[in-house]
Formats: sequence, C-alpha cells, structure tokens
Amino acid sequence: MSMTGSGWLLQADTQMEFSDELALVAWLQEKAGQYNFLFLLGHAVDGVIWDGFAPGARLTLAGQVFPEYSARLHPNSLQELRLFSQSGELHLWKSEEKFSFRVINEPASAEIPGEYYDEDYLLWGTAQQTSGSFTMMQDGANGMNHAIPLPITRGNRAVLKVRHYISYDEPGQALVSMSRLCGIEPSKE
Repeated sequence: MSMTGSGWLLQADTQMEFSDELALVAWLQEKAGQYNFLFLLGHAVDGVIWDGFAPGARLTLAGQVFPEYSARLHPNSLQELRLFSQSGELHLWKSEEKFSFRVINEPASAEIPGEYYDEDYLLWGTAQQTSGSFTMMQDGANGMNHAIPLPITRGNRAVLKVRHYISYDEPGQALVSMSRLCGIEPSKE
C-alpha cells in the first residue's frame, strides 16, 4: 500500500526472513540510513531493546553499553520493533516465523494529510547512570531496568513521543486509525 500525496510514503511489505542477527542488523541499518531514523524500540521474548543510531546509520546497541539490562536483538526472539524519528517510523512485527513491516515517512517539507495529535508517554523509571549516549533507567525497589538511547541527568525521567492519526467512519465518528513513535526526550515534569 502506498500513500504518496503531499510527499508521504506509507508502504508495507510482507513475509521477510532474516537468517541471523547480522542480517537483521544490516537491514535495520540500511533502513535507518534510508529514512533517517534515530531510535529503535524492540520487544523480544526476553525483554525490551532500546537502541540508537549514530551518524551514518550505525546501530549502537544498549546491550553494548549496559549488557546486563538489555535483551539481545535476534530474529528468533524478536516479536516486534520500531525504528523511528520525528520524520517517520518503520514498524516490523513477527507473524508466525516470518516478519512483516510498514513504513510511514513524513518529509519535513510535506504537509501531513488529515488530522493528528501528538502525545507524550512517561517512560518507566528515573535516570540512574549515563554511559555515552545511553541512560540506565530504574523503576522502584524491584529494580525494573532499561537503558534508553538518550543521555539525561540522574533522577530525571524521559518521555516517548507518539503521533496518533485520526480518521472518520461512515457516520462521521472520529477514531485513531494509526499511531507511530516520533521521538524520546527528557521529561519536562
């Protein structure tokens, strides 16, 4: 499917396979470079994966900085992931043993067709330790930890920025037809 009005690109491809971790990472780096994505948020069987992209679309894995708190990015355990930035998102998900994906691209010069609204979601935890471009976030006494690709000051929180697109059904009732991640930044609270 493709939406090309106003410079938009919405495309989906189905039934992809990745032979191993290297093939998956190479594909993600290619797509990050193609669409200028800055962040990765993945959900795997064994945990959450946060990653960031350095200039040149080189993937920097949270597990390389805080290995004890990040799940491994591997096609066998990956359930879904999102590459994202302010300009768009690639959503990859597993269906049975293969992957499908869709891309939304909003070039800065393009006007967004239709209505939308942006929302901030407070991430779990407060900043405990920063190493390079990653911050270890910890939530509560249970030690729920995750490493986000954003350096923030100890004790502060972070938000995940989400854009919701609105469409209307036949009777004219508004509904959120699609959502995508836009960014991550320090909380203003």
